[in-house]
Amino acid sequence: MMMGMVGVASAGIGLKALAQLVMSDDDDSGLLREISQGLSRFEGQLPSAETGLKSERLWLQNALALDGLTSEGGRYQGFGLLLPRRAIAAWHLWQERDLFRDLDRVIDAHDRREELRLIESIKRRSAKSGSAIVRDSELASDASLALAVDDLLRLYGAVQVAITVQDWRVAHHRYPDDVSAVGVPLQQYDLQYQPTPDRQGYKLIGPRAWETADVIILERQPPAVRAE
Repeated sequence: MMMGMVGVASAGIGLKALAQLVMSDDDDSGLLREISQGLSRFEGQLPSAETGLKSERLWLQNALALDGLTSEGGRYQGFGLLLPRRAIAAWHLWQERDLFRDLDRVIDAHDRREELRLIESIKRRSAKSGSAIVRDSELASDASLALAVDDLLRLYGAVQVAITVQDWRVAHHRYPDDVSAVGVPLQQYDLQYQPTPDRQGYKLIGPRAWETADVIILERQPPAVRAE
């Protein structure tokens, strides 16, 4: 999970730096095309939460099973004289079935509100678990990697949008009134485009992780504002 978090953070830093380069280019369409072509190679190659969360689920399931298979298991006491150890291990896993179901749904979810709801559910279920292994696992924190990946993909989309509108600015010396006219798929990235009144700047607005309202993902301020 740590490597996943590091990968998301590193990719985010790189995308933000690239966005600043794109938004500062007011006269070189060739450079913008090169950046776009280079960026498109990362389509589908950005860090994903799926592998890390599935590995975390398997680790936790294995730990719970082992807790039932050994006499030292935290919940083995009292049942060992009545049930086979394999039955106890299966019982441990069955007790956490709703928790694992929520984790699987986080992996498959593509809606931020649903992800937030599931992460809160995982947090509650973990806190109430009869297993110290689950209570100490920080599974809800690990599941929040899905939100970080969503933010990264949205930032990637915002940079793609920035390249397109910047290229339009090079040709027209201002930003477009409506990006749908230049073929920008804002809905694909859950973004909103807000140009400044003089069309010399813009904001890309969208959801972000734990924020309750949409925030600025990228902003190109008008030259006069940036000079102050």
